Amino acid sequence: MSVWVKRALRQVLDEISGKYPDNLALIFKNQRISYRMLREKTRTLAKGLMALGVGCGDKVSIWGGNCPEWIYTQMATALI
Repeated sequence: MSVWVKRALRQVLDEISGKYPDNLALIFKNQRISYRMLREKTRTLAKGLMALGVGCGDKVSIWGGNCPEWIYTQMATALI
């Protein structure tokens, strides 16, 4: 069993972005997104969703194409 399985996404994202902040996490078309940026965008979106009233256990629908914003949303909802 992987060591990542028993850890929360928040812990994994914090650890990886702490160790490898400038490494590439995502590449999409002409965008290069580092782990630092991935963590920042994910946390910012999670905070925004919570400010709108989204909480633990709520259902959130994501409608989007293959793009970094989909990943940010997926991860932000997992953080909540």
